[in-house]
Amino acid sequence: MNVLIIGGSNIDYLAYPVNPLKLHDSNPGYVHQSMGGVARNIAENLGRVNLSPKLITLIGKDNLGQNLKKYTENHGVKIYPINHAQQPSYIAILDHHKDMYVAITNTTLFEQLTAEDLLVYRPIIQESECLILDLNMNSELLGWLISEYKKPIYVEATSSQKVLKIKPYLNRINVLKLNQVEAQVLTGISDPHQAVDALIQLGIEEVYLTLGEKGVIYGNHQSIITKNYKAQITGNTTGAGDAFFAGIIYGKIKLINPLITAFGFAHITLSSHQSVAETLNEKTLNKTIKEWITDDTNA
Repeated sequence: MNVLIIGGSNIDYLAYPVNPLKLHDSNPGYVHQSMGGVARNIAENLGRVNLSPKLITLIGKDNLGQNLKKYTENHGVKIYPINHAQQPSYIAILDHHKDMYVAITNTTLFEQLTAEDLLVYRPIIQESECLILDLNMNSELLGWLISEYKKPIYVEATSSQKVLKIKPYLNRINVLKLNQVEAQVLTGISDPHQAVDALIQLGIEEVYLTLGEKGVIYGNHQSIITKNYKAQITGNTTGAGDAFFAGIIYGKIKLINPLITAFGFAHITLSSHQSVAETLNEKTLNKTIKEWITDDTNA
């Protein structure tokens, strides 16, 4: 399938302490640099399992941007760049459990893009069979893409501060992946099951609401279910949500239960210090699903 992803690419800096964080103080710990960005992470995940995705994203002309482009393309992704002087970056502070405490990202560069910046890639967009979007773009560009494109659209909510951008277009979204905070912001409903039901009633075909350690709520027009599996975090949680979404896409393309493949992708990523696991490929995915994803995960 011809898969196209549009959204952000960053250089990620991940820092985590040896002991519990002490605010307003210097904490001994570790700092890792990796290639990141929601759309780029999704694309690399899919590239590593041989889906040969295409990615339209902002690429810096600096060394960081060119290294990111080369690295991503070396892992099975065809990049269609929107050139900029500097590559955006993302800094995450993790707690001693390696879960995100706070993060800052300069996605304002991508938010400044307009439809005119993407016109050169209009044939690439129209030829794709599946369009995957993150919400690092501005509302006007998002609306233009959704109005232009008439085939399946998958959306990653990206953050609670960005999710409201999709509110006018919910009935055009085939698959939405978001977390509990994003769902509450989008619907005004605190109960996650009720939030999923509300989003389905508003026209989305499938909703995946992730709950961290508590698993995921999946809803469509027939039912709403909760699924979970226990994963040990040996790396960090950064990128696990992007991997989960990539797993959904992979499962739907391969006609495999998307929850099974999503949990498989996430499990592999949680063992890595990178935003996308270096060990991910079809062989390790199949092995992980067989050994870790139990029958109870089946929907």
